[in-house]
Amino acid sequence: MADMQRGAGREEPAGKPTPRAAAGVDYTRNGNDSGGVGPKLLKATDVAAKRRHVNRSEFIRQALQRHLKHLHELEMEERERRAYLAQPQREEEYRPWQEVASWPEP
Repeated sequence: MADMQRGAGREEPAGKPTPRAAAGVDYTRNGNDSGGVGPKLLKATDVAAKRRHVNRSEFIRQALQRHLKHLHELEMEERERRAYLAQPQREEEYRPWQEVASWPEP
């Protein structure tokens, strides 16, 4: 077996990279196939996933979905902000609403 190398749970002929190694996944850094995630973050992920009764993959999937949704919301807010800067609201558009929304004098 001197001419074989281990990678991702199976052996490949020496000199031929495993698919994960060819894709640039560094699973030798901390002894697991975590894609370069440090052991502390990996442990915290596992603890949080267990509390939510899901596995690590599902927890990460949900976290990514929430983060991507958050990024989309930030992008939409920025687009709206730029639109208002490009075409500011005129006073006659908001003045009637201010009068209705103001508190009456005692």
